Amino acid sequence: MPAYDQALSELIEREIQLYEMLNEELAAEQAALVHQAIADLERLAAQKLNTLEQIDQCVKQRTDILRTLGCQERGIFMQWLSDKETLLKAWCQLETLCARAQSINRVNGQLIARHLADTQEALDILMASPQSTMAYKRDGGARSAIAGGRTLGQA
Repeated sequence: MPAYDQALSELIEREIQLYEMLNEELAAEQAALVHQAIADLERLAAQKLNTLEQIDQCVKQRTDILRTLGCQERGIFMQWLSDKETLLKAWCQLETLCARAQSINRVNGQLIARHLADTQEALDILMASPQSTMAYKRDGGARSAIAGGRTLGQA
């Protein structure tokens, strides 16, 4: 296997490992979101960021190799891969893992949006209620008055 083929093969294999890790991290993030395990999200976010940084490094190295080979465009790259069965198979696996990560990430975004909407709805109900005892607005600022017409400082 020529040097560039070997280097590209090693990079793609590394990316496959990283995307497998990322998919596990995204699945764990999704479970934390579903079960509202908020304490786990910070740890998972740090892990995910580390994995994404490593993926980014691999992508930059891969891009450099493909530029050297004159394969920056997808069509040219796929044509170049067509007679390299092992590399082509690894590339297809990488694309599948990448698509899976995008799908899980999209669902996680939808879960976060749903949680935010539910929280906002609960706040709106509590703030609008005539019996509201909410003394502060969402941004932490004091409300002008609470039930009974008395401000918190006068209570």
